[in-house]
Amino acid sequence: MRTAWLWIAVVLCSLCSVAAVARSGSGDGFEIPRDTETAISLLENEMMAASSAASDVPMVPLTLIQGADSKGAVCLDGTLPGYHLDRGFGSGANSWLIQLEGGGWCNNHRSCVYRKTSRRGSSKFMEKALAFTGILSNKPQENPDFFNWNRIKLRYCDGASFAGDSQDESSQIFYRGQRIWQAAMEEFLSLGMQQANQALLSGCSAGGLASILHCDKFRELLPSSTKVKCLSDAGMFLDAVDVSGGHSLRNMFQGVVTVQNLQKDLSSTCTNHLDPTSCFFPQNLVSDIKTPMFLLNTAYDSWQIQESLAPPTADPGGIWKACKSDHSHCNSSQIQFFQEFRNQMVLAVNSFSTSDQNGLFINSCFAHCQTERQDTWFAQDSPQLDGKRVAEAVGDWYFDRSKTEKSIDCAYPCDKTCHNLIFDPNFGARFVVVVVVFAAFPGAPGLGFIVPAEMMSSLLLWIAVVVSSLCSVVAVVQRESTAGFVKQRDTETSILFLNNEVIASEVSMVPLTLIHGAHSKGAVCLDGTLPGYHLDRGFGSGANSWLIHLDGGGWCNSYSSCVDRKTTPRGSSKFMEKALNFTGILSNKPQENPDFFNWNRIKLRYCDGASFAGDSQDEGSQLFYRGQRIWLVAMEEFMSLGMQKAEQALLSGCSAGGLASILHCDEFRELLPNSTNVKCLSDAGMFLDAVDVSGEHSLRNMFQGVVTMQNLQKDLSSTCTNHLDPTSCFFPQNLVSDIKTPMFLLNTAYDSWQVRESLAPSSADPGNTWKACKSDISHCNSSQIQFLQEFRNQMVLAVNSFSTSDQNGLFINSCFAHCQTERQNTWFAQDSPQLDGKRVAESVGDWFFDRSKTVKSIDCPYPCDNTCHSLIFE
Repeated sequence: MRTAWLWIAVVLCSLCSVAAVARSGSGDGFEIPRDTETAISLLENEMMAASSAASDVPMVPLTLIQGADSKGAVCLDGTLPGYHLDRGFGSGANSWLIQLEGGGWCNNHRSCVYRKTSRRGSSKFMEKALAFTGILSNKPQENPDFFNWNRIKLRYCDGASFAGDSQDESSQIFYRGQRIWQAAMEEFLSLGMQQANQALLSGCSAGGLASILHCDKFRELLPSSTKVKCLSDAGMFLDAVDVSGGHSLRNMFQGVVTVQNLQKDLSSTCTNHLDPTSCFFPQNLVSDIKTPMFLLNTAYDSWQIQESLAPPTADPGGIWKACKSDHSHCNSSQIQFFQEFRNQMVLAVNSFSTSDQNGLFINSCFAHCQTERQDTWFAQDSPQLDGKRVAEAVGDWYFDRSKTEKSIDCAYPCDKTCHNLIFDPNFGARFVVVVVVFAAFPGAPGLGFIVPAEMMSSLLLWIAVVVSSLCSVVAVVQRESTAGFVKQRDTETSILFLNNEVIASEVSMVPLTLIHGAHSKGAVCLDGTLPGYHLDRGFGSGANSWLIHLDGGGWCNSYSSCVDRKTTPRGSSKFMEKALNFTGILSNKPQENPDFFNWNRIKLRYCDGASFAGDSQDEGSQLFYRGQRIWLVAMEEFMSLGMQKAEQALLSGCSAGGLASILHCDEFRELLPNSTNVKCLSDAGMFLDAVDVSGEHSLRNMFQGVVTMQNLQKDLSSTCTNHLDPTSCFFPQNLVSDIKTPMFLLNTAYDSWQVRESLAPSSADPGNTWKACKSDISHCNSSQIQFLQEFRNQMVLAVNSFSTSDQNGLFINSCFAHCQTERQNTWFAQDSPQLDGKRVAESVGDWFFDRSKTVKSIDCPYPCDNTCHSLIFE
C-alpha cells in the first residue's frame, strides 16, 4: 500500500514546480529486517528514471563481483559480494577512493545466522542502487577534493571488518572477509586502479576498523609512485570498561576473532606481544601503520556508548537508558563516565599523533560516522575544529596543504558546531520527512515534520500531497536512520523552519565533575561532600595549555556562618550547579577570549570557605575545613588529565579565588616541569587591611576568624609569618612582593565588594549613612568620595613594591566593580573598560605572552574613567 501512495505522491506533486521523492541510505550499526527492500528499491529507481529533474541525487548501481565464488570470496550466505562505482572524470580520472562499508559484526552462530538474511550478510538483500553523498558525492560543492575521483563503496557482508577466513559447514555460513577484500582489490585494479596517481582507502565504523586493518596492504597493491593514504571514520573502537565494570566490546570482539578465524590476518607486530583479541582493537594497531593515516572520530562515539559502554547486558536496570539515548538526559556522574571515555580516546591516539604523516580530527560530538553524511562532511553548518569542517581537514591533510592536521576538541559540551544524535528505539528504522514551502504566501515559513514510517498512514501522506498544490517545493523523503540515530535538532515531533534557519544556543555549558576518591584523602567540602570542577578541554594550538580558575565566594569565619554555608554551593557540591556557562577568560570563542579560548580551561569550585587553605574539622557539627586538601587533590586530578605535560599554564581566580591564586601561586609553579611557562593572575583578590568607616578593621576581624577556625597558620607563607601574625599573612598586601612566580594583579581601586563589606559594612554603619553610596558610587557625597580616594591611595601603595619586578603585571582601574575576568563585558567586549588603550584581556595576554615589555597600568582617580562598567546594588 505504501508503494501505491508514493506513486500517487509523485503524480500529484506535478502540481508543484519541484517535487522530490527520495530515499537515502543509512550509516551503520544495528540490524533491522527490511522485508520490502526489493520493491522499494525498484520503485525508487523507476521514479528517478521517470523524472530526473525531481532529484539531483546520484544513484549508483550495485555491481556484483563475478567469479568471486570460484575463489571462495562470498558473503555469509554464499552470495557474491558487491560494490558501487561512480567513475572519475577530468583531473580525477586516475584517482581512486575506496570506501569500506560498515555495519557491526557477528560474533556467534546465532548472530551470524540472523545476519545472513540481511544486506550485511547477503547481496540478495542489498540495495540495487545507492545515493552517493558526503565523501562519495560527485558535486564539488558537497565534496570539494574528491568529487571527480573514481569513488567506490565496497559493500560489507562478512561480519568481521573484511577479515577472517573460515566456514561453518553445518549451517553453511561463510566467514570470508579476507577473500572478499582480495577479490575486490583485484577487481578494482583491473578497472584501472593499478594506474592510479592518487588513492585513498577509507571506511566508516566497522569499515573504519577495516581501513586500519588493511591500510598497509592497500599501499602494497599500488605502484610506489602512487600517493596512497588511509582514512578511518568512527573506527577507533576502544577496549573500554562498561558501566558494569565488564568489557562488553572485548567480549564481542573475542567472539568475532574466534568464530571467524581472524588470528592469521591480524598484525604480527601486534600478535607477537598481545593476544589476538587485543590486536583487533585499533588502539593497539594505529601507531605501527606505515602508510599515512587520518583518524576521524568523535570522543563520545554514539555507537560505542550504546553498544560498548552501556549495552543492556551491562545495564539490566535501565539506569542508562535515557542518557545513552540522548546525552542531554545524562546526570553529572554519567557525563563524568563519558569524560573518562574521552580521556581514553585522547590517550589512545597520543602516540599515533606524533607522526607528521598522520592526521587527526577528534571532535566532541555524540555521533557516529561523519564522512558519509553530507551534513557532517561538508555543509554550511557542519561540525568544525580549528575553523575547518571534516572535508576541509581531510583534504588539507591528504594534499599536504597544511603542515599538520591534528585537532582534538575541547570536552563536551563546549562544541556548538556538533550535530549530536539521539537514539529512539521506538523510532524504527525508517522515517518520512515532509518539507513544505508555501509559494502562495511569500515570506511565510516552511514547515517540516518527521513521521516514523510505521505511523505514516495513507491519510497523512494524502494530506501532504494535497497541501503540495500550494507549494513551490514539496519533498517527501523516505529515509532509513542510523539504527534509530538522527540529528538531535531535527527530531522534534514537528519542526518549524523559519526561513530555513534553526535557532541554536550559543551558550557554552560545561558540566560539573566531582573528584572521585577525594573523600579517602579527606579532601571534602564543608559538609563532607566531594569537591568538583568544570573542565572545557583545549584544542588545536591550545591542547597542551592549561588555565585553572579558582572560584570565589567570600569566607566563613564563625560556627554559624560555616553552618549556613553548608547548605549552599559554597559549602556543598550537592547544591552546585550541574553545568556552568563559560564566559570571559573561560570562553571557548576566540572573539570573546582571544588568547586562551582553546586552552584546557577549568573552573575549580569553592566549597571550603577559606580560599582553598586550612586543614581542620569541627567534630561536633561535622564541619570539614579542608581547603588545602581540596587544592592538593584537585591538582593531582588535573595532572592526571594531562596538565603534567603542559607547555603553558595560568593559575587565576576571582575574589576569594583571586586571594587563593596568590596563596597558591608558587605551589602551582612547583607542580609543573621547569620547561612549562607558568604564571598567576589574581582578579579582585587584592583585599586590603583597611580601616572601615567606624574606625575599626572589619575585614581583619573576619580574616582572623577564618585563620583561627580553619587552622590556616601552617598553610600561610613562612616568609610572612616569620615577622607578622597569621591574620596579616592572609592579606595579599603582605604576600605579593615575595611571590617568585610571575603574577598579574587585576583590581579596581574602588572594589565594590570591599566598599560594601570591608569599608562600610552594616556593623560599621548602623545609621545607614553609607547605604546609597555603597550601592551606587554616583550617590556618594564629597566626604564619602574622599574616604574612597584614601582607600585607592592604599591600593596604589600596596602594589608599589610588587610593581617593581619586570615579571609582574598590573591593571588597577578606577571602576566601582568586583571581578572582571569572568564577565564578558569587562573581560573582552567592544565597550570593555580600558587602560592605556587596552582591554583587560589584551593586557593580560600581552603580559602572559611577553608581547609587551611591561604591562603595568594604574588608572587616574574616580570619576575620570568613562570606560568603566560600574555596578549598582539594589
